[in-house]
Amino acid sequence: MESSRFDVLHSRSDNSEVIVCRGELDHETCGELQAIIQRALEDRVPRLRLDFADLVTIDEAGLRCLHTTSQRCRESGVLFEVDASECVWEPIAASGIEELTARRRSAPAPAGSG
Repeated sequence: MESSRFDVLHSRSDNSEVIVCRGELDHETCGELQAIIQRALEDRVPRLRLDFADLVTIDEAGLRCLHTTSQRCRESGVLFEVDASECVWEPIAASGIEELTARRRSAPAPAGSG
């Protein structure tokens, strides 16, 4: 089993928890992310941001984790944000988690436009 398949880093500052995920978020790896999210919500952080810019894939288990986290944040009054690469935004958008698709980070403008 490859140990570098999924990495999670997290930090807290200015009342925000930032969780950076790299690699593959799937049924085998989402438990690690869920444990960090759980601790942040138990500590009542006002803002939770997931940085998925270096995430290469997300499966149904990862999407369920996002959906559950989104619901819990909404119920707790926590601002929930997700930054992600295009390959990860597509399944997130298709999953119908509206509050996440509404916060989509815009892609950089193509060179020469403007």
